[in-house]
Amino acid sequence: MVAAGLFLSLVFIGACQKTEENPADVNASNGQTAAYVLNNNSGFDTVLNITKNLQGIGTAIGIIGLVDFTAESNTNLNYVYYTTFQSQQSNLFSYYRKSFNIASNQSVALPTGADKSNQAGGYSFFRPYSNFFNYCLLSSNTTAGNTVFTASFKGDVSADFPKRNTIIGEPDMGFLYPMLNSERFPGNPNYDLRQGFLTVGALTQPNSYTFKVCNPKLFSYQFTTNPAVPKIVANFFDISIINKGLSQSKYQDISYSFDLRSDSIFAHHIFDTTISGFEAQGIIRIAGLSVDAGLSNSGNIKKIRHYSPDGKIFGMFFQDLSTKRCWTFSFDYTTHTFSKGIQNAILDYSSDGSDIDIDEFGNIYYSGIASNGSNPNGVSIYRKDISGATSLVGSDNFLKFGEIIQLKFLFGKVYLAVTGRISNTYIKQLTFLKQQ
Repeated sequence: MVAAGLFLSLVFIGACQKTEENPADVNASNGQTAAYVLNNNSGFDTVLNITKNLQGIGTAIGIIGLVDFTAESNTNLNYVYYTTFQSQQSNLFSYYRKSFNIASNQSVALPTGADKSNQAGGYSFFRPYSNFFNYCLLSSNTTAGNTVFTASFKGDVSADFPKRNTIIGEPDMGFLYPMLNSERFPGNPNYDLRQGFLTVGALTQPNSYTFKVCNPKLFSYQFTTNPAVPKIVANFFDISIINKGLSQSKYQDISYSFDLRSDSIFAHHIFDTTISGFEAQGIIRIAGLSVDAGLSNSGNIKKIRHYSPDGKIFGMFFQDLSTKRCWTFSFDYTTHTFSKGIQNAILDYSSDGSDIDIDEFGNIYYSGIASNGSNPNGVSIYRKDISGATSLVGSDNFLKFGEIIQLKFLFGKVYLAVTGRISNTYIKQLTFLKQQ
């Protein structure tokens, strides 16, 4: 999260200072018009403003925040945001799920069958380029020294995972299905034993709300007991409908595991099989690529996944948090081939609060310090491409006031969510911006 101007204070400025089509204002509080957050000639357009009066007890003022958002090919912007309100007893959370059509500049109804409970959790996701929203609830319970872990996905797609006495995996959202990426078992460091859950059968059709229940499938695997072989430091599970017609029956699920080591990355097929009459799962390596030196074996990795709009290309971002250096890769589901993107690179002019996304080819888009890192009071959006070059997206120091809280690259454009407080009021504002 990178802030500009007077941090969270949004100064009210006249429309004559800003030449753009007036964006829609929804949920305006007490007739308060939203503040413009952009400098002139910013290279971005304001899509939507949301304002809320969040005055609590006494001088307390609540928060407006964003859970997640995405865009569809029909120009619908789908988003879930939340507000907090300080009462005498507690801090109250409220969630709001909305859709807004950018082309018509109008709010639109949620799809028939979509979850309208206005709930979210610690891990919340829109399925990319869609109005499918789900969230994951993780819990653990310890009785007499025995700890049990469980997880469940709620919302438009639901899945209840069985209780485990070991790690249960890391919540994530693929192009079609939610899943729990694998995590390494604690214990003997010579073992690379991992466990997570795939989910299958969530959707009969990609845009149908008629079948919402996932079937969780536990997947545990161990590649090596050799301490000289680098261990897996990060993993993505995924399921693709591309190549669904492969002749081998064991590939019909088209489940994948992408496993990153400090020296290589591999794509594996996961398939159902039978061994001595018992149901089991197998794994076959289908592609691999060397990783440029510099990635540590600590496992302290930030990960981002990104898909092409048709789901045929899967982009992966890995940042070693111990060094802040980044690696990106691209996997083509049609040809089953990897491509290298950025390798062992620093994000120029970034900060600890930078918001980051990638495209399917591994180019990185991120918020950073304006004026090539020399203006700590300003914010710019940068693109680091796979050749290693860094360039501006929009204008330098484009943001007049506010704090960027999310950045996404969708349909060839950077989208931003910005929050702030309108000066001398209890009104908080959430603004969505789109690259021109």
